[in-house]
Amino acid sequence: MLNSNESFEVDNTFTMSLVVIRALPQGGGKARKRHAKRITPGEASAFSLPDRKQSILKIPRDARNMCCVEALWTAYKRATLDGRAFDAQYQLSMRRKRSFQIESAEVQETVGIEFGTTCGPNELRHFAENFEPRGYSIIVIDSTRGNMAFHYGTCKRFLGLFYENNHYHAFRSVKGFFTKNL
Repeated sequence: MLNSNESFEVDNTFTMSLVVIRALPQGGGKARKRHAKRITPGEASAFSLPDRKQSILKIPRDARNMCCVEALWTAYKRATLDGRAFDAQYQLSMRRKRSFQIESAEVQETVGIEFGTTCGPNELRHFAENFEPRGYSIIVIDSTRGNMAFHYGTCKRFLGLFYENNHYHAFRSVKGFFTKNL
């Protein structure tokens, strides 16, 4: 430990350790006058963020294994459409399973990834290359790794994905998920 008026010289024996501990995101937006259900210690392991956070748009599971591209396309539509237009299209898409799913299948075909392929880092890099000309990078929050964030692309605007139990969901708001301005 040094005082402000002391100094030291760095030589090749100097080592430094840095430990970063990230807490679970708390949510965001304006404070609401409603009471969230409390989670008891016994329920904590069964606790699912997509069910509890409004900043996550749930993508339904199906046999086509296209949750990654559907979540990306949903996040892109959320970022590019105004609120009411997006909400109307999202509700229709979740009920009828049409517009977002058809458009996301076209995106996957454009990128050149086979249908039914499990989406991992290589596929996410390909998707990031497709969305960078549109001005977006991809950020993936992996709940299986303690909510670590993985970034794909170089743009400053993000399309957020939440990965949980081998399934992707989209973010309504990345800022809302982290409760921070990025």
